[in-house]
Parts: sequence; C-alpha cells; structure tokens
Amino acid sequence: MLKRGDEVLAGRLVPAFSLWDRVRGLIGRPCPAPGECWVLCPASGVHTAFMRYSIAACLLDRSGRVLWVRDPMPPWRLALYVRGAHLLLEMAPGSFSQVSRGDVLSLEL
Repeated sequence: MLKRGDEVLAGRLVPAFSLWDRVRGLIGRPCPAPGECWVLCPASGVHTAFMRYSIAACLLDRSGRVLWVRDPMPPWRLALYVRGAHLLLEMAPGSFSQVSRGDVLSLEL
C-alpha cells in the first residue's frame, strides 16, 4: 500500500528490485491500472524511452520524502539523476496530481 498521510494512493504495489526489472520497468507492458504502483529500487532517475503512453513518476529519498514528481511524464522523456533519490514510483497518469516535492509517502510492501 502507498499512502500520503491517511490518504491511500495505491492499494497494489508491484516490486521491481532486480536489475532487469528496473531497466525494463513498464516498457512493453500496459499502463498501470488505477491504484497500482510499480516500485523500482534502487533508482536515482527515470526514463520513458520506448514507451507508448504517459505515466506518473515520483522519486523518493530513503525516508520517503518526494524529491521529484512529474504527472504526467510523456513518452521519450528522462530525468537521469536526482540527487539523493533512492526509490522510483510509477503509476497511471493523474495518480500523483496532488503530490508535491517535500511530501512524505509511506510504502507497505
């Protein structure tokens, strides 16, 4: 479960912790369903190369603080390195529309 305070942002988390799973991410997969969040860790950046749809992307530090958020993030965009980032969240567009830099998110895998 992914939460911001008491607000549930996603009820289903999909872990992507191996190198291959992180490199592939959502490439060649359908857009995440509403309430589904892909969790890529470790991650310090994000790209949407080879993707056919926009996503919502959010980079967090080790304490869950939002360092960077783009919603929507169109195909063929990138944020190669965000200082202090440790974890990347990828969801359907609109999922992070109320999330801002500095917010703290909590995950329960």
